[in-house]
Amino acid sequence: MSKTANTWLTRGFDCFREGVFGNGGQNLYVSKAGILQRIHHFDLNKDGHIELLFCNAQEHLEAPPAYVYSDVLGSPSRSELPSGGSPTAVAADLTGDGYDDLVIGMQKSGNAGMFNAYIYFGSPEGLTERYQRHIPAHVCTSLAAGDFNGDGKSDLALLTQGKLRIFYQGEFGFEPKTYTDLDITADQFGACDLDGDGYADLYALSPDAPPRIYWGSPDGISPDRFTDLQVGDESDATISEEQEGLSEEEKVGATGPIAKIINLNGIQHVFVPFATRSFLVPVNHDRSFSSPLEFKCSRMLSVANGDINNDGHIDLVFAGRDQENNQECSWIYWGSADGFSEQRRTPLPSHRACDVAVGDLNGNGFDDVALCQTRTDTMYSIESPIFCGTSEGIVSEPVWLNTEGARRVFIARTSDEKHPQVIFINQTARNAIGDVDSYIYYGGRDGFRPDRRGSLAGRGATSAIACDFKDHGWADIVLANSAENAQHLDPGTYVFRGGPEGFAYEPDEIIKMRKSWDISVGDIDHDGYLEVIIARFYSADISIYRGTPEGFELADTVCAIHGPVEFMNTSTRRIRLADMNNDGWLDLIVSPIAKGMSGILWGGPDGFTSDRMQVFPIAGNSGVPQARDLTGNGYLDLIIGGGKPNRMDVPHDSFIDIFWNGPDGMQPHRHTQLESQGVIGLCVADFNNDGYPDIFCTAYKNQIDRDIDSYIYWGGPGATYTKYNRQRIRTHSSAGCIAADFNEDGYIDLAIANHKTFGDHMGDSFVLWNGPNGFDEQNPTRLPTSGPHGMQHEQPYNLVDGGNEEYYTSAPFKLPEGEKATSIAWDAELPPKTWVKAQIRFGGHKEMRGTAPWTGPDGENSWFENSGDALTEIPKGSWVQYRLAVGATNSGCTPRITEVRVTHQ
Repeated sequence: MSKTANTWLTRGFDCFREGVFGNGGQNLYVSKAGILQRIHHFDLNKDGHIELLFCNAQEHLEAPPAYVYSDVLGSPSRSELPSGGSPTAVAADLTGDGYDDLVIGMQKSGNAGMFNAYIYFGSPEGLTERYQRHIPAHVCTSLAAGDFNGDGKSDLALLTQGKLRIFYQGEFGFEPKTYTDLDITADQFGACDLDGDGYADLYALSPDAPPRIYWGSPDGISPDRFTDLQVGDESDATISEEQEGLSEEEKVGATGPIAKIINLNGIQHVFVPFATRSFLVPVNHDRSFSSPLEFKCSRMLSVANGDINNDGHIDLVFAGRDQENNQECSWIYWGSADGFSEQRRTPLPSHRACDVAVGDLNGNGFDDVALCQTRTDTMYSIESPIFCGTSEGIVSEPVWLNTEGARRVFIARTSDEKHPQVIFINQTARNAIGDVDSYIYYGGRDGFRPDRRGSLAGRGATSAIACDFKDHGWADIVLANSAENAQHLDPGTYVFRGGPEGFAYEPDEIIKMRKSWDISVGDIDHDGYLEVIIARFYSADISIYRGTPEGFELADTVCAIHGPVEFMNTSTRRIRLADMNNDGWLDLIVSPIAKGMSGILWGGPDGFTSDRMQVFPIAGNSGVPQARDLTGNGYLDLIIGGGKPNRMDVPHDSFIDIFWNGPDGMQPHRHTQLESQGVIGLCVADFNNDGYPDIFCTAYKNQIDRDIDSYIYWGGPGATYTKYNRQRIRTHSSAGCIAADFNEDGYIDLAIANHKTFGDHMGDSFVLWNGPNGFDEQNPTRLPTSGPHGMQHEQPYNLVDGGNEEYYTSAPFKLPEGEKATSIAWDAELPPKTWVKAQIRFGGHKEMRGTAPWTGPDGENSWFENSGDALTEIPKGSWVQYRLAVGATNSGCTPRITEVRVTHQ
């Protein structure tokens, strides 16, 4: 503090720093330039209306349909079949009616729950949803069809959750509850009667084991009846082994080879690929193996055969990722009376080809080649080529067909159409690397509109925070990029500088770090500069970037060691700053993604250290943390959102954990649990205006679904919360929320980020408008988003009282003998819907806490609302102290206070 003649003056960093910042400075600090201000901003253009910032992370579709193309070389048309993240399928006539059927296995659709495989039966009108059956095959990664027990009916072999499941077809076809699970594993399966004994055999291909054939018999397939193939030599590396030496960039889009079986001159050959050459191994009727055919082509993943040039000799097409003249390619080996030769082959230009089918698509006698291409460096939604066969070889310019991260291709006759169909099994669609823009929806008198938004560059964004880091009067944005879909392209954390012209699309600065996930900001060392604290995923590190006059200190990052040992080697994911023990220092709440615990790193002059930490047990994985005074005792209670529920065969283990706080701190047994479903967003507000804080928690997923309800737990007397007093809010894998009175009608509204809507990352997030009758779920404001993983994770209101004001309390000042305070004034810049108010108190000694009441112009509980207000009815006391209410509607902007004056005479 300082004093001029008849004036007690607070001006400059050192003077303001002597005071007390409400809630430990969680949302209030004094900058080094001496400006007292709020930290968190929600009105980013200073027009009096707050904005919504959605951290879009993904736009890919994990469950694209399978594509069935008809008359490909004539007038192509396409039909679609529902599927779900499918890496595998088989096309075969399962029923013996002359139509090929299609079986699709589901690996990862992006939805929760257990998956079925789909059987689509061929018919005169083709493959449709009218003729279908589902059979249980969770996480199915390979499929094969064959008559394994020789009863004249085709059976199905599926690799589900890493083990073999066989559906033997019986009198009633395939019965969903009739199957045999065998202790057989592999990466891929193929099926054919290899030894000509009338029983289909199962060919198993694995990257870490020799190729193996399980022989069929009257009792089907047995784990004990097999033969291993010995082919290649010690110098041969498998394709997966070759990946181990590649950079992340080179590994992108890596897929494994398919267990193909090729008939050459009546003899079945099994496909055995290595990194630099491939073999076709003949299988004899006595179950021995003849000398393999060797093909010197690298990184081949599939093979098919047919007579492409109609010369009477079978040709071979290998699909893969070889190089010829610095261009990626697959290969055609032309057949002849002398077999195959490396000198008689043709490269097929391709990119990440992973499968191939050969067949005559237009009835002209020449077989055509359908290549399956899975993705580019950046996109799953690409085109795959159809090369037309001719007497001279192939037509150089292919026909292109749209595919979506396709993994398998078949040429099959599934209908009465004249020509066969080309079927692509699509696994993933659209963007492959998560470089989607985050959106700022600008508020206005009419609320929010889809067409009133700005875009920020990002890559898998997960969290954002808006603060004035440069102390220039405008909010800047720090955006955490996880690069979850393409970690090799992680650009770091983006900083967008605000100003009158708004935000540039590209970042103004980049904090070079990897795997960032969540952000907290505060002046943790009381030096007048804001620190940025970033938690990561798949990393135990918490990085602290200290503020300096030139910006963030990037060269000397502080890493918070978040021990004890139980916390190490886990993913910190989510953090929050709050003063949990009311000592005036911000503490760091750490909520790891696993390990069944959360904790608080206690702040202080020496920063965060692992030996000053309290750990709290929770039921399962943890979600987002929050701190809020739920009881009104002046202490922030610790609220930890539950993580994603675990397996279905254990009791529910996702809960909101509330640890009740008070003068004696928090204890594990002073604790409440409330059922949740993966809480990535959590906010506390009095939604029904009954005077009790309510808890809203998002719902990311449960064990069987993602389009699930979020909850409002209604508060009551004595801070009681129970599942019997909650409201369901329909959401879609919700992953973030902001609670604020957007239209300033006196009711707290909700903005909810929906990560995925009915399986699609591209959907709508909601603004739910509140009122006397509660939330209007029938008329939300819908705002398009792309797989958001969060919003601004800080909430707008005061953590203790839930109001629009943060409080600063000055250091006490001793009045000169015989003098009294006469007025209080302040200098402040006031953006729209911000204000400053003051109270003052007097006492006979320096320590006045709890003894002297705060007063305004009308006595206790009133405030001086105008700078320069005169003090009347001054109580006696030689010591004086003031406090400021630094207000902003919905925490939109902040007053910028440079000076406070108390006159005396």
